[in-house]
Amino acid sequence: MPRGRKKGVRFEDIAAHAKVGIATVDRVLNERGNVSPRTVKQVLDAARDLGLNRHLPELYSSHRRYRAIIARKRAPFSVHLSEALHRAAQLHANRVILERNFVAHDDASRTANEILATAEDCDGLLIVPFQDQIVQAAVDEVSSKIPVVTLVSDLQGGGRHAFVGTDNRMAGRTAAVMLGTALREKGTILIFWSGHGYSGQKERVDACRMLLQREFSGLVVEDRVLSVATRSETISRARNAIDETSDLVAVYDAGVADAAVSLALEAEGRGEDVICVAHELTDISQDLLRRRVIDYVIDQNPEQIARTGLECLMRLDGLLSEGALESMTDFRIYCRANLPDT
Repeated sequence: MPRGRKKGVRFEDIAAHAKVGIATVDRVLNERGNVSPRTVKQVLDAARDLGLNRHLPELYSSHRRYRAIIARKRAPFSVHLSEALHRAAQLHANRVILERNFVAHDDASRTANEILATAEDCDGLLIVPFQDQIVQAAVDEVSSKIPVVTLVSDLQGGGRHAFVGTDNRMAGRTAAVMLGTALREKGTILIFWSGHGYSGQKERVDACRMLLQREFSGLVVEDRVLSVATRSETISRARNAIDETSDLVAVYDAGVADAAVSLALEAEGRGEDVICVAHELTDISQDLLRRRVIDYVIDQNPEQIARTGLECLMRLDGLLSEGALESMTDFRIYCRANLPDT
């Protein structure tokens, strides 16, 4: 019997409790290496549960490895979020390695495969998901093995351990108030969104429409889904919708990529006479704000989402002990008068 081991607690017992092999227990307790951080934690937790009376290795002597899966690589917000996640990880560089992967926003199979692969070689997952049965099933499977935190847009079927992002319904209601109070005439408001299963966008659209219909009944509200692959096609379809709406008084872009809706509005010569509310403060949207094509931008603060999301994952993984597991982050409203560099 190895010296210092409490009588009655055998490596076999720890292995059974941790659901690993006896050789793995030996490698962990005798610090021989070649064991993933997640398995180290399983073995040490089992040893403590069984009352093993010996000095145990440091739990986090090696880095925890996390992965972030982000859809819509060409969307400026996705790029900003990825960069913000990198900066957030640098604050914990002594304990965390964060890998960031992009996937196409309409590729459910690849997204599901990326999720499933994460459980094999990582200790936690951050994901901006879109609602799809295959994606949901993958999250459900992986969340039984490692902590999973959704960012920006949640999964309606659950499965994840926590959500970090803005209150999208509140953002949609805020857009409705800005649109409704700015208008002094009857007419049509077009609401554009991507329609690719992002529950966050749907929540914005539903909340915006409901408040407009309840409090500004003189306005007609119509939805337009721009579920196309290329930027030029998206702009073209948005231009057609704008051109066909003779009594158009306002536009709400609930999350279409690349500021395509605002650019379509400008191309149709309607940038100054149509009220426009959009999401995400990017270089493009700032320029359109200055040129008065966009009137208001609701920005969901990717820096705060990234920092809060990573810290939430670390709490679920046992690296941090204080703080809430879920968090609604702030959003900010910009117009041409309060842009960051003005």
